[in-house]
Formats: sequence, structure tokens, C-alpha cells
Amino acid sequence: MKLRARGAVWGWAVVGAVVASALTAPEVRAQDPDWGIHRAKKMEAEAKGLADQRNRWEHAAWLYLQAASLRPVGDAEAVVDLHWAGKLAYYTGDLRGSQRALESASERAMEGGDFLTAGSLLIDAAWVATKRGKESDALGYVQRAEAVVETPVLSDAVRGIVLARIDQQSGAVTVAADFADDVEDSGPGL
Repeated sequence: MKLRARGAVWGWAVVGAVVASALTAPEVRAQDPDWGIHRAKKMEAEAKGLADQRNRWEHAAWLYLQAASLRPVGDAEAVVDLHWAGKLAYYTGDLRGSQRALESASERAMEGGDFLTAGSLLIDAAWVATKRGKESDALGYVQRAEAVVETPVLSDAVRGIVLARIDQQSGAVTVAADFADDVEDSGPGL
């Protein structure tokens, strides 16, 4: 029942964001080309303000998702927003939402040319997928992370940072739990 309610909240949140965006006067957006970025910054500030209210982390995750959607392709802040959305979704028990946000963060990082971050976020998504019992998803993320870091623009040392998080010695998909360390510590630390 709790999962249904959470899904409904996320669904209504998306509908609310679409309606709010449509109701914003087009002339306001036309007059200010940075309207989306200004709105994203307000949402990020509001989300950070919810850091000490554990019962509001689900809303903070939603705010980060919305803020990321307002940022243009290549904007590194969108990656940060999606990463926080993924962490907060995890903290609230929404593992599926966490996995999706982390995968989206990785895609946005790749769009911006940040392959190290993209690979690391794929490893985080693999870890969450493993927690969900989705080993095939986890394996896919690990394989994508390995492919991402093989780009020739990365040095061997930088490439090693991501590859070190993957336990290639084991037959099973195992990933270093940097992401888990954050969860087991004192919370998200926004």
C-alpha cells in the first residue's frame, strides 16, 4: 500500500509541475531566458531547507528532480540535482525512484562530457539495483560504467577510480558501497 501511495505522490507531483509550467505566463519566460535556471535555483534552495526534516525528504527529492528538468543540457547542476534526488529517494525507501534518478544523473553527466561522474553514478545505480534484487539491471549498469570509462579522454588514473569500485574478481556483480556509506552515516547532509 505504501508503494502505491508513493507512486501516486510522484505521479501527482509530475502532473502538478506540468500544470504549473503551463500556467506560467509565456511572456514571462520569453522576457527572461534564464527563467528555468532561476526557478531551478529556488527549488534547490527549498530542497536544501528540508534537510533537517526527514519526513520531507520525499518532497525534497521531487524538488531536485524538477530543478534538474529546468536546467539545460550540459548543466552540471542538473547532475547534482539528480544525484541528490537519487539519494533522497533511497533514504525514503523509494529504491526504484533512486535507481532512475541515478541513471538519469549519469546520462546528464555524459551529455556534459563528465565521464568520470557518469561512470560513478552508474555504479551507484548498480548498487541500488542490487538492493532491489535487480541483478540484471545491476550488471547492465556495471557494463555501461566500464564502457563509459574506456573513453580515450580519461587518463588511466581517473579511469581506475571508477574501475576500482567494481569488484571484477567475483563472478557475481558486486560493487563497492560508497553510496551505501552515505546512507549508513548521518543521512544526506544536504
